This record gives sequence, structure tokens and C-alpha cells, in this order.
Amino acid sequence: MAGGQKPSSSLLEQILLAKGTKGSALPALINQVLEAPGVYVFGELLDIPTVQELADGPHSGYLKLLNLFAYGTYPDYVRNLRELEDLIIEAVYTDIIQGKLDQRNHVLEVDFCIGRDIPKKDISCIVKTLQEWCDGC
Repeated sequence: MAGGQKPSSSLLEQILLAKGTKGSALPALINQVLEAPGVYVFGELLDIPTVQELADGPHSGYLKLLNLFAYGTYPDYVRNLRELEDLIIEAVYTDIIQGKLDQRNHVLEVDFCIGRDIPKKDISCIVKTLQEWCDGC
């Protein structure tokens, strides 16, 4: 799990359910996970073979949505400033991030944030970037 985050009990229950779920019940389960309060990482769910099998069927949109929640970036989610403000406020209140908002300069200085899932294909790039940073210290 990214950043040392432990999966919530809600997510653990959903993962166990997903392992035995197929067909049209799986998209409903994915919706439950995405709407569950306190669930912010989704990599474990994406690792389940039946979830990956959605890519080849009529419910492929649910796999795409789950990937967006797991690996998406800010522009994927938000298209205007008001939505960004609401997102920041909610993230602060739910302890996803901690920081200071500089409204004059339109900057959020982040002091802390929870980890997130990363695609396995990105790990070597991250290691390289961190090594370059360490070499420059």
C-alpha cells in the first residue's frame, strides 16, 4: 500500500467480496468502494483478476473509473477553480492533506499528505528521480 497507508476495514471487506464477485455485481461493488467514506486508495482492488477482466466487457467504464480514482491527477478530476477550492477544503477536513493556503498568491503549501497508489510501471521512474535527488544533496 502506498505511503504505508493501511487499507480501511471497509476496503478490506470490499476486497474480500470482490474476489468472489463476477458479472454485473462487480460494478455495483466498485461504486460502493468509490463512495465509501475514508477510502482513498484502490490499488488492492485493481489487483483482483475479476476486476481486471472488466476491461474486456460491457462494464469496462467501471475499471476506467477505478483507475481514475487510483492513479488520476488533478486535471482528470477538476475543471474549474470553485471545484478545486471545494476539493482542498474537503481534503483538509478529512486529513488527506495538511498545509497552509495562501489566498493572495493562489497557492497551497502542503506540509503532509497521505500516500496514494502508483502504477507498477512507474516505480522505476520514481526510483530514478529519487536517486537523482539524493545524488544532488
